[in-house]
Amino acid sequence: MKKNLILFFLSMPFFTLAVSAQEDSLKKVKENSLQIISQNTEKPDSSVHSPRKATLYSALIPGLGQAYNKKYWKIPIIYGLGGTLGYFIRFNNRTYLGFKSSLNAKLEGRTEGDSYPFLSENAVQRNRDYFKRNRELLIILSILLHGLNIVDANVDGHLKSFDVGDNLSFQFEPNLDQVGGGTFAGLSFKLVFK
Repeated sequence: MKKNLILFFLSMPFFTLAVSAQEDSLKKVKENSLQIISQNTEKPDSSVHSPRKATLYSALIPGLGQAYNKKYWKIPIIYGLGGTLGYFIRFNNRTYLGFKSSLNAKLEGRTEGDSYPFLSENAVQRNRDYFKRNRELLIILSILLHGLNIVDANVDGHLKSFDVGDNLSFQFEPNLDQVGGGTFAGLSFKLVFK
């Protein structure tokens, strides 16, 4: 028993050295893992591009989302199409109102206020309906243009962070397939990741 106690007390320094070495290595592992965690959980940069902002900006003012996405070349296209649609809406509305007042004058039997005295009542009514329909279709097209403007800003905002580096390529290759005894020519599309 005495021998065991002596051996126990003599071996204590070795045990404490081993335990302290393990504690040191555990501390190093903890420090390394904390560094890795802190690197992976960095706060998001406030300058990160937001597709939601691009969509909201474009919904409020057409073209502002494209400016936020830095696609400035799209802004003149949006305003050019919008201006053209606005011009034709105004033209069709004025012509519609002219035929409408002319039809009202013909129905009341008046000659003053009749912008088209040489046309029959039926012809004036057809023209009035034609220009009214064109005006309404152009209004619908301008609403669709505004919606397309918003969708473009959103999609472009999402694609802003898309990587199109050298490690990604798209290839077209002709191929021949044999199916059921016949040979068919085709074209294959390959997306290659390097």
